[in-house]
Amino acid sequence: MSTIELPPEPGAFPKSALFDGPYTAVPELPLGKWSVIANQRIYVLTIHGEKGGEVSAELNSGDVVDAKWDSKNQRLTFTRVVPNVVKQSWTGYVMAHDPDDPKMRMAGTFENIKPIVSPNASGWYATMNLEKK
Repeated sequence: MSTIELPPEPGAFPKSALFDGPYTAVPELPLGKWSVIANQRIYVLTIHGEKGGEVSAELNSGDVVDAKWDSKNQRLTFTRVVPNVVKQSWTGYVMAHDPDDPKMRMAGTFENIKPIVSPNASGWYATMNLEKK
């Protein structure tokens, strides 16, 4: 069996990982406007706040209900409801972040739990530009 030599570049690993790198987990849910690509469309997910794992958020297409933040796993979950159209369960993970990178990233999956259209599950991806300090 052969081995692969990795280049001596920093990887996307937290400082506590096996491999060194500048990327670290975010200490709290990043608030603000996220650009989301899902359902072959672009949405805006605005996260207003988080307290004790309960999240206040809105999506420009449908209502966001039961939004929760799991800080240990960097996981956001919520239900998207478009009345008389669809009810979807969304799960996303905030990616480890390099403090010098001006963009936060989150990715995950969603699944129809009460479809009016055919059932499906798919992926989604979101970014949010950080303000310069």
